[in-house]
Formats: sequence, structure tokens, C-alpha cells
Amino acid sequence: MHWKTLEEKVRALASLKWGRPATAAMINNVHFDCVLEVTEKHHIIIEVSKSNTIGKLREDLAKFSSIDNYLWHKRIFCEYFFVSDNGLSDEFRGTAKGNNVTAYTLTEFETFVLDYNKYVHFRKGKGFGSAVDPHTGEPDTKDYIKVRYQNTRTNKDVSIDDIANMLKQGRSIILTGDYGTGKSRLIKELFELSSSSFVDNLNYPIAVDLRSCWGVKRGLELVRRHFDDLGLSDMADSIIRVMPTGNVTWLFDGFDELGLQAWSNDPRKMQELRKEALLPIKELLKSKKNSFLITGRSYYFNSDSEMLDCLGIREADVTVINCKEEFSQAEFQQYFKTENLAFPDWLPKRPLVAYMLGRLDKNSFITHADRDSDSEFQFWGLFFAMLGQRESGINNSLDSQVILSVLKRLARTCREKNMPNGPITVENISESFKSVTNMAPDASSLQMLQRLPCLGRFESGSENRVFVDEYVLDGIRGEDVADIITSGQLDIDDRGWKHPINSFGAGVASHNIEKLQSKNLTLQYLRSRSKLNDSGILNGDVLSILLNSDHSGSVNCSISNTHILNIDLSEKNLRSLHIEQSLIDNIYVGGEDLIDFSISESHVTKIIGAGSRAQVSGWLRDSTSVDGFDEISNSSSILSSSLTNAQKILLILIQRLFFQPGAGRKERSLFRGLGEVKDSRISRDLIRYMISQNLLSEYQGDEGTIYLPNRKESNRMQAIKDSQLSSDAVSYTHLRAHETLRYL
Repeated sequence: MHWKTLEEKVRALASLKWGRPATAAMINNVHFDCVLEVTEKHHIIIEVSKSNTIGKLREDLAKFSSIDNYLWHKRIFCEYFFVSDNGLSDEFRGTAKGNNVTAYTLTEFETFVLDYNKYVHFRKGKGFGSAVDPHTGEPDTKDYIKVRYQNTRTNKDVSIDDIANMLKQGRSIILTGDYGTGKSRLIKELFELSSSSFVDNLNYPIAVDLRSCWGVKRGLELVRRHFDDLGLSDMADSIIRVMPTGNVTWLFDGFDELGLQAWSNDPRKMQELRKEALLPIKELLKSKKNSFLITGRSYYFNSDSEMLDCLGIREADVTVINCKEEFSQAEFQQYFKTENLAFPDWLPKRPLVAYMLGRLDKNSFITHADRDSDSEFQFWGLFFAMLGQRESGINNSLDSQVILSVLKRLARTCREKNMPNGPITVENISESFKSVTNMAPDASSLQMLQRLPCLGRFESGSENRVFVDEYVLDGIRGEDVADIITSGQLDIDDRGWKHPINSFGAGVASHNIEKLQSKNLTLQYLRSRSKLNDSGILNGDVLSILLNSDHSGSVNCSISNTHILNIDLSEKNLRSLHIEQSLIDNIYVGGEDLIDFSISESHVTKIIGAGSRAQVSGWLRDSTSVDGFDEISNSSSILSSSLTNAQKILLILIQRLFFQPGAGRKERSLFRGLGEVKDSRISRDLIRYMISQNLLSEYQGDEGTIYLPNRKESNRMQAIKDSQLSSDAVSYTHLRAHETLRYL
């Protein structure tokens, strides 16, 4: 370090320590590097040197001695210090002390002024917002992936290094993002970066987790709370003294986590309450000398203008940056330090999901995802539970199950809205909480309700919220319907419902019910409810869930006046089911065996697996209109072809294993619906040969054998499908099955 830079740094530190101007000065015609007048009768004198020799010390001791009598006659008490940029020997320190001079290295002097390294040590030992293990509360130690953020004004990508440089330049930043997008983790990484360089620029990053500052009224109270929580109460005074100098960089995590002290259904009142909750932050940011970064959920405020107003910041004085909702594929792979893990397509690439996977055996997860068609729903269960655990971490009085139950109730409320995802009013949120807990929200509940995950702004300036993620909304609806079925709630009023459950939600519900090992619950509920009320969206949802399962046989009910997005009849054996006066988006057919089944006086958008009405005339009544048919190469079209029975079986097996939804096929469903071409000897010979050629693998599941396709062979299988085995060469060229496929 250059000697001039060293002197300037020591003067700056001395000024921070004693709160007085520190300048070079002449005293009794002797020059000193740094002099402070603490009071008229108390002076601080510091000599600064890059040298650490005894000879240099003796020179400075002589200078101190030359003014000692001069100052003493003026009745001025003086403290003497020596600061060197290099290490000091014991002899050096002893000699200085013997002459009433305190000798420090630069690092020691920094610690004497403010023991910031002590703060860094204790701060790193605590969690950073939600970047913690939700089970243990320990800090997240996973390597940080340098994701890109987005400047809302320019729409340009921004890196963590860009953000760090902006803070070094004294610029201030607001970072917004939805739940689980990595806001807290960014704070942790910025603190790691900036706290390691404080020696160079004498700037002290202070990382405050605002979720621990509930109920504070003033800025200084917030500062003291932060240091009290770290066990560093005495350091708060030092930082408070430093703040006016502009040498602090605030890293505030979670403006949405400062607790509201009241609740109101009046939108204007809610804005006032948010503004009041943020007064401590506004007070600390009032000084424009200290730069800051503050994070929070993007939908907490009704608009960016409200956010700026509550924080007391002009738009021109701050840069607003958004977290991106998902990792890119490359970032997701980088998170796990390998490109060899082939994650399933359905897996959301959120940072929160990546963190959750990091806690699992990834190879085991991928293996099960490939093997088990329910893996998506198993993962959803883990994800949904973690959602509640993270939110309950805001305050120990918040129960994760209450949070999840409120989300379920809000998802049900959205069924009555014009849009499937909302808008959700303040009244809706309050009523949902009351319906779950049988009480009005208290102080500990208010923050949860204001920052519920999965919600976003409806429109700028509006207090209303919407669900922002269709995947999450449908999953929550599946959870809700599963609860309704398993608890036998027959009195659910769905007369105002407009939006049915989707395929994913039906899968979630079916999976949850099967976990209870009570498969008949869905059928029992559907029968009971249809007897009480044969119309409504809920009945259609329950039917979707029933058809999502392996149910076979009698349904014995009629439903009407419902809307069903997808009905999968393919390969089903159903009896005694009638649907009337309903809207159905898609019906999948092929290989089904339907007795006493009908759809009448309804409207169907598309029937997939049939090329014309004639192919489904046995159950589709003339009173039902159909917008279109789509005959694809499924079991139905294969069975109606002129191929040999053995060829038909091969193509049906390929279709079901490689080109129908699901990771694998259970043995009993694989061979179901083959009708008159069914031949167990041919089927099993084909399966054994496909296994021997690494086209398939098999394993024993809880309910029998499951066959898994080797997806790398999908192109080969597609070629066979496209050819429809029209030439002898196809079956032998693609499978090389001279003996085993002799039936062809």
C-alpha cells in the first residue's frame, strides 16, 4: 500500500473512532500525520509509517516527546498511537508501550476502531433469510450459481458482479422476485463478496434479515435488534456512529417480512399499514450517503410507485432488478456440477426446487422419476410441504399446515372468479384464514397473509392478487379436492364454480388418495355426491380423478352440468356411467370396454383416438356436438387395421410403452384392452425379447411388475409405428427379431 493511501486510511479510521476531523497538523513546529481534537483538553496524535523498524519508532518517540511538555503546560491530555502497514515485533511493541505509545498494525487499528471481522464471523454463522435448511435452520452451504437478474428499466441482464459494483459505486438497488427465486441467497453471496473487501474501501456491509425485526418502530431500534440477535450489542453503538459518514452498505432481506400490526379489508388502509411497517427502513434510508440493496416479494406492494413511496426513495435514485423465476437448463445443470443428470421434463427449474433436490439423493430421484409414473406427484408432495415449512419459518407461531390450508381455500375461491387464477381480494384472504382457523387473523398471522407464496399482483395499483403459477395452482386444487374426498365432505357448495381441475391436479389428488390405500374412496364419494346432487364442477373433478386411477368396472352414477378438461377412456373397462348437459374439452379413446355408458346433450371440443363419430357411436349420443376428431396411431386405430394379430400386439405395446403419458407401465394395464387379439404367449415373447435388446427394463413395484422404456430407442420405435409394419423388412430390420418375432 502506498504511504499516502495508508495515511488517508488511518485518518478515516480515526475519524470514525472518535467522531472528529482527522488531519495532518503542525504542533510546536513538529509535523504529525494525524491529529484529532476530541475536546479542547483531549487530543489524539497518530504517526503512520510503512516501516516497522526500531529506528523508525525511536524517531517518532522523539517527536512525541518533543511536544509532550508543550501540551502538558497547556493542560492538554494527549494519547499517542503508532500505526504501521507491516507486522510489529514484540520488542517494537514493548518499547512503544514503555513510552506510553500504543502501537498497532493497520489491521489491529481497524479492529480497535470497529471489530468488523468479529461481526463478519458471527453474521456468517447465522442464516440469511430463507436461504437456510427449513428443517434445521442451518445456513445454506450449497455453492452459489451465478444466475442472471433483469433490470426492469432496461430489460438487460444483470449479474451478481454487476450488482456488487453498483453498490461499491454508492448506487442503491431494490431486488424483487417471487417465492423461491433466490433473493436471500443473493444477499448471502453479496455479503461474502463485499465483507471481504471492507479493508480496501472502509465500507461496512451490514446484512439484516428483516424477518427477525418484527414490531420495530424506528431505524435505530432495528439496528440494535440486529446486533442484539448476533450477541454483539456493544457493536451497535459503533455502527450507529459510523452511519452518518456514509461508510455503511445496507443489505436488507425481505421488506415484505416486517410485521404488520393490524389488518383491514379496506385497500387504502392496507397501504397505510404497509407504509407504517416500513418506517424503520425509510428512516435508515433517509441518509443518501449509505448505499443499500433491499429485497422482497414483487407482489407485496400494489405497484412500484407504492413500493418507492413506502421506502422513501425517488425512482431516479434507485435501480429496480427482478429475479428470474426459473434457472436456465445450463444453470440448473451447473447447480449440480454435472451435465450427466437427465432430469425429467416436468420438473420445474426454480432455485427452490434445485435446493430441495440438493437435499435428496439425486441419482435415486432420477431413477425413480424414470421408473415411476407417480414420481411427478411424489415430488409435488415434497415441494408443497417445503412451501409451508419455509413460510412458517417467518415466525414460530405460524403453522405450516395453516399456511397450506389457506392456499387451498384460496385456490377454491378462484373457482368462482372469471379468471381461473383470480383476482383474490383482501376479503377473500381474510375469509380463507377465518374458515381454516375459525378466528380472525392476529398479529402473528398478518404477515403470512400479506406475503402468501404463489401469489402476484393482479394489476398495478390494485390490492387484489392472483395465482401466478398454473402448475402450482392446479397442484393446490388437487390437494384441496383430495382433502374433500378423503374427509367425505358432501355439502361442498360448488354452484358458483367455473373452473375445473386439470390433468396435473387430478394426478395429485389421485396420488394422495392412493397413498391412504383406500382406492374406493373416490368412487364412494362420487356415488354419494351424485345421489345428493348430480350436477356441478366438483362431480366432474372427482370423475377425472377416478379415471386417473386404475378403476375398472361399475361406476353406477350420473352427472350433469359439469365441465371436464380431460376424460381418458382409453383402455378402461367401465359400466353404468352417464354424463349429460356438460362441457368436455378432450376425450381420449382406444381399447376401452364400455357398458351402459353415454354422453348426451353435451359439447365436446375434441375426441382423440377416433377419426369419426361412427367409431364412438356406441356411447356418444346424437344430442352431443363434437368440434373435431383426431385419429392418432393408438390402440383403437391399430386394432381396426388389417394387420395380423401379432403385428397389432407389437404396435400396441410400442404405443403404450413409448408414446403414452407416464414413465412406465404396470403389467396389468399394459396388456389390458387387447380384445380379440389378446395372446399372452405372443405378448410375453415380445416383452422378453424387447428386454433382451435393451429396449425395455422391468422391476417389481408395490403392485406388480412395471415395464420401463429405454427412451433412447424412441426414434426406432417411431419408425416402426410410422411403417405400420407394412413390409416384412420393418419388423426384422428394426428389432432384428428373427426367432422371437416369428409370429409376425
